Amino acid sequence: MQSGGDTYVLSTGDALSPELDGPTQVDALPQALVGIMSVRGYRTSATIVLSGALGWCMRGRHSVVQTEYISDLTDPQPPAAVSTARALADGCAPASTASYREPGHLVMYRATTVDAETPSAVTLMFERGNVRSLSSTDMSLFSIPADFTKE
Repeated sequence: MQSGGDTYVLSTGDALSPELDGPTQVDALPQALVGIMSVRGYRTSATIVLSGALGWCMRGRHSVVQTEYISDLTDPQPPAAVSTARALADGCAPASTASYREPGHLVMYRATTVDAETPSAVTLMFERGNVRSLSSTDMSLFSIPADFTKE
C-alpha cells in the first residue's frame, strides 16, 4: 500500500495462531437493510492473546468486537473453516472478506474493533453496496457491442 510516496508493509511475522482468552459472546442483531437487501447481523466479543505481533497488534491480550451483516447471496469465495480467534484477529491483520459466521454467504458489512477506548484502538470496516442479482437480460452489460471495431 502506498501513500504520499511512503511504503507501508504489514508483516504477520511467523504463522501466529491467536488464542481465545476466556469465553466468546455472540449476539444476534436485528435484521437490517443494506441498500435494498435484508441482512442478518451478529456481534461477537472476545479477548484474544497473540504470542507475537500480528499486523498492527502488539504481542499480548486484545479485546475485540466484530459486527457482521450477512446476506442470503452466495459468496463466490470458497468457504473455509476459520477459528473464532483467527476471525477476530482480522482487526489486526485482515485476511478475508468471507463470512466467519455463515461460510458461503456474502458479507455485506463487517467492522472489527480491537482494544476500543485505548490509545491503540483500531477499527477496520468494509461495506458492500448496490449489490444486485443479474438476470439473463443484463448479460449485454458484459458483451462487446455488435458495432464495435478494433483498430
